[in-house]
Amino acid sequence: MHNEFLERFSKAKDDKQKLLALMSEIDQTQRNIKMRLAKLSSEPSDGDPTGRERQSLIRRMTDKRSHLKTEREHIRSRLAELKANSKAYNFVRNDCKDDSFLHAFYAAAELTLDSEQLNIVIARASEIQSSTGL
Repeated sequence: MHNEFLERFSKAKDDKQKLLALMSEIDQTQRNIKMRLAKLSSEPSDGDPTGRERQSLIRRMTDKRSHLKTEREHIRSRLAELKANSKAYNFVRNDCKDDSFLHAFYAAAELTLDSEQLNIVIARASEIQSSTGL
């Protein structure tokens, strides 16, 4: 993946709108490449490269589309993760209106899980809390 994508992806980490905008840009770039490839294949113009240069251009454009697919998949998986976090948080929020249950749940987790598992649960809870904007 390109450094520019990684930087923009990390900046948009928990912002659904920024992630969707980045995904939209990728989709537009993919459409542009697809149209350009179709034009090169079916109706090349006078200014288009020929021979080896044309094949090299087609290969670079195909490689670029492949990279864009990988980048888009990263965004899609992050959006799915944000949605799952939000869904889980909303379920608990609506189901557990009493804070005493949450305290009891935490105590049960401390008693049931070993320290490594508890740390994983705490880290995941922190991640859910930050991604849901709390």
